[in-house]
Amino acid sequence: MQRRDFLHSLGRLSLVCGAAQLTTAKSEIFAQDQPAEMQWPVAIFTKVFQRHSYDQLAELVVAIGADGVEAPVRRGGHIEPADAAQEVPKMAAALAKVGKRLLLASTDITAPGGHTDAVLKSLRDSGVTHYRTGYYRYDKGKSRLDQVRRFAEDAKRLAALNQQVGIVGVYQNHAGDQYLGNVIWDLAMLMERIDPAGLGVALDLRHLRAEIGVSWRAMIDLIQPHVATVFAKNATWTNDGKPQLVNVPLADGMADAAMFRTIWKRISRPAPLSVHVEYLGQNPLPVGETAAMVAACRRDVAVLRKWMQSDGK
Repeated sequence: MQRRDFLHSLGRLSLVCGAAQLTTAKSEIFAQDQPAEMQWPVAIFTKVFQRHSYDQLAELVVAIGADGVEAPVRRGGHIEPADAAQEVPKMAAALAKVGKRLLLASTDITAPGGHTDAVLKSLRDSGVTHYRTGYYRYDKGKSRLDQVRRFAEDAKRLAALNQQVGIVGVYQNHAGDQYLGNVIWDLAMLMERIDPAGLGVALDLRHLRAEIGVSWRAMIDLIQPHVATVFAKNATWTNDGKPQLVNVPLADGMADAAMFRTIWKRISRPAPLSVHVEYLGQNPLPVGETAAMVAACRRDVAVLRKWMQSDGK
């Protein structure tokens, strides 16, 4: 190897090592020099509040009592991907004025390209350590195993980019047969050879219990090495003429404190948790029509914090 080529390769290696160190440091930010209650800050998913200004959003988060937000930074979201570089810092600043934080962002990102770099860097520069990726959706006319393998290649490239940028992506398991991750097995296959420092799993309690039923412990054992955080929401079955799955408050569904703690206590590094309130509807609310939703969010945030403090019984 020529000396010039050697030095060029050495420089590239230094950049990769530096990015890996930055990712590790940012992944551990919540565990160092902070009170115990701040090691796992609780975010509220704010899709229903995305018609509000950033200052109005900040006031709602204060009323809810969450530590910060999981904000939609995606097509049709509170912030469009093309506007992330300008708007993410503004949202973060508005939250910071009232002592709250932009903790997570929900995105459409499933692979490098497009606005991905700009979105991730804007989040990182605003202090965000984790973001939710977009979903991989199955084409029902094709082999699911072949599709998982193809999606895994995109996921590997995305994980590498995340480590380079210095942020962690999390893929949420979702109910519904069109989503990769609905039954956990396919998500475990996707993540099998991916470094969780770049891309992990946001394990959704509602979707896990709804899709897996009584075997949820087995699925937790399968996916746990890849779990980076927990998304808290709930559902239960009713039978008004025919069985039906309905969304309910966090305290009232099939997922409970024991299930949450089984997952949460085994996660290796602290990260933001997120509460999703869906039983009052999921469409963005008009300004001035949020009282019932704020009250529901406040109750569910309080329930999650109680679960964090309980012995799981």
